[in-house]
Amino acid sequence: MRLKYQIFLTLLTTSALLIALMYAISSWSFSRGFLNYVNKNELARLEPLAEQLLSRYENNGNSWDWVDEKSMRGFRFDGRSRKSDRRGQGDTSGANSGARPAATGGFRQDRRGPPLLLTDANKQTLFGKLNRNQSLQWMPLNSSETVVGYLAFPSRFKVDRQFDQVFEAKQKKTLGLTALAMILLSGLLSVPLATRIVRPLLRVNTAVDEISGGNYAHRLDIRRNDELGDLANNVNTLGVKLEQNRSARQRWIAEISHELRTPLAVLRGEIEAVQDGVRKLDQSSVDSLHAEVLHLGRLIDDLHTLSMSDVGSLDYRMESLNFDELLRDFFQTHQSKLDQHDIALKLATNDNEPAMVNGDVQRLEQLMSNLLQNTCRYTDPGGQLIVECKLVESMPDNSTNGATHETHQVVINWYDSSPGVDAASITQLFESFFRGEQSRSRAFGGSGLGLAIAMRIVKAHRGHISASDSTLGGLHIQISLPYLMRST
Repeated sequence: MRLKYQIFLTLLTTSALLIALMYAISSWSFSRGFLNYVNKNELARLEPLAEQLLSRYENNGNSWDWVDEKSMRGFRFDGRSRKSDRRGQGDTSGANSGARPAATGGFRQDRRGPPLLLTDANKQTLFGKLNRNQSLQWMPLNSSETVVGYLAFPSRFKVDRQFDQVFEAKQKKTLGLTALAMILLSGLLSVPLATRIVRPLLRVNTAVDEISGGNYAHRLDIRRNDELGDLANNVNTLGVKLEQNRSARQRWIAEISHELRTPLAVLRGEIEAVQDGVRKLDQSSVDSLHAEVLHLGRLIDDLHTLSMSDVGSLDYRMESLNFDELLRDFFQTHQSKLDQHDIALKLATNDNEPAMVNGDVQRLEQLMSNLLQNTCRYTDPGGQLIVECKLVESMPDNSTNGATHETHQVVINWYDSSPGVDAASITQLFESFFRGEQSRSRAFGGSGLGLAIAMRIVKAHRGHISASDSTLGGLHIQISLPYLMRST
């Protein structure tokens, strides 16, 4: 079943159930209220009779001793009509001597009333026969603001008079018709509402079909401040990301092809030169071929490392280590490379407190090696390299329950001397295949992957890396890693 009809049926069913419940509650409330009204009306109809009884009570010395079968004949007590009622005053005049006229209450008319019970102030029966186990309504008889007796009659639990029944049935019928009309109106209103909800979803579905078909430029123009609007924005964002990924993939393939083509072309040229006799196959030729093979191998290794890092498959064996010692050991091992490029090293470490980090020794050495290769390739001979390692107190963290937590970072500053990098290129240094030297001369070497790999290694250690201009005229690389507090 289509979503439009599912929403329509859901809205209609919900409305119908709510309206039916409202009808049931309203009908029950009306019946209960109307029955209460009938009972109160019965009580009001007894007021003239109560006045007559009180008048007779007061005229007999504030006593109920006069009450007996004969004296009560003039009062309509059980609701039945009597012959004396139709003969005028008859025996009633004697029974009511000195009393208020009995006819003033209207109880001498030929209409039925409820069976009644007359009791004294202690609710002891004086006249009448009613079962006290049934529910009774009690009407106090007050003389000089004192209760001297009660009139009681059975409470009604259903409407039994024809007029009242007709009235109740008519009101319930009106409520039923109103409920039915509201259900029909809900059905009519559910149609446009379901359409309004489904129409944007259809447009989203069309957009998804377009994007899945390769049309990443397709965009949704749905401006809504609700979940459907968020869905449309997410679909548009997906299209943008897929388009960017496609462009990046195409650029990646082009860059890889270019990087692989260059050493292969050199190898092919030198081998063909030997084959054609242009160049002799001596030790120099073999060394040149070997250098090109090594360059090609390094490129393949870098591509493999970068791809493994991107998919999260690069292994990291984390352990507690002192970054100061790691730097000293690394530069002691690679001092010859700096001497080969005539670059002076100045290493500044923190001897007061060890710069402890949680890291992988092999990957961090690879990070340092990539930075050193970058410096050696682009720094002019006779240049300088300054490496600093220090502990820096980070900004207070107030994000947890209002508490302030002081943390430290191990910060490594890497300064090299000229030449520098122009401002437009600094932001691209950590992109794959980017070189600060735009001529891409092989004299400068490198595949443009070293800093990209360095950035991924730093991120894997939950750190941050950035580039800026160096005070020495070259490049400043700053790395910050979380400080590992040693247990005491």
